[in-house]
Amino acid sequence: MGREQTTTSESAGEPFQGMATFPLPADATAPGRARRTLAHLLGSGDARLSAALLAVSELVTNAVRHGDRTGAGTIELSVATTGGGLRVSVGSAGPGFTPAPARRSTDGGWGLGIVAAVTRAWGVEEERGTTVVWFEL
Repeated sequence: MGREQTTTSESAGEPFQGMATFPLPADATAPGRARRTLAHLLGSGDARLSAALLAVSELVTNAVRHGDRTGAGTIELSVATTGGGLRVSVGSAGPGFTPAPARRSTDGGWGLGIVAAVTRAWGVEEERGTTVVWFEL
């Protein structure tokens, strides 16, 4: 994590195609930065934009709340398009988790249910001490 890598055929007026990875600070600014980055890549005319912004907000917020608590970490946002598909991944250091039925309360627990409701698929992977949560539209 930590370096930006971009492979894209993006040019003025054309939809983003390829893969891009962006480091985000593991702090309260991360969800907004992730939304702005995704909105810039997809563009306002993309029909998937609203669902993608909602889902990425939930995943990045979870990474900030439940990821590496040392304050030194970063969150990695990856966006990939292939054909008509979109896959967004959010990776952070910290303990992984097994998705389970949510224990919803007034304080939270609704986020992954929202992600499941607005995406085609989502999941969790652990890679070398990093937890990656992804969704597809």
